[in-house]
Amino acid sequence: MNNAAGSIERGRGWDVLGSYDNLMGGWLKPVNTHHDMARKVPSIDVSENEGAFLVQAELPGVGREGIEVTVTDGILKIVAERKARQSDDKTGRSILKEQFFGKLSRSLKLGSGIDDSKIEARYEDGVLNLWLPKVAEAKPRKVDIKVG
Repeated sequence: MNNAAGSIERGRGWDVLGSYDNLMGGWLKPVNTHHDMARKVPSIDVSENEGAFLVQAELPGVGREGIEVTVTDGILKIVAERKARQSDDKTGRSILKEQFFGKLSRSLKLGSGIDDSKIEARYEDGVLNLWLPKVAEAKPRKVDIKVG
């Protein structure tokens, strides 16, 4: 146990975890930590086909009743709340908590090419799917010219 992580002195509450963590090859140590704000903004993917854009927002651990989608003045806003799980005596005392619980929010400015009155949403397996239909393009109309 002659590595830098093992030589860092841990607080009293971490002594057992530190020894166990070192035995397990360090799998409890975070590989990549993000700023707290990044956890409050759901990740999204956006794709497009001929008739619509699809926005997919990751909201794992959020119940359907905890999600709200609004469109105001051309801004699509997704707000969700991930509620903390209640622990009981069977789960024991917490040693490490990295999961975020609280409000998540994401806003997207919609372009004029989206018909916001026809937006549809479906929530399944922790992913919110929003279909943003494109406005039908105005097709040129041929005007008949009458003689006389």
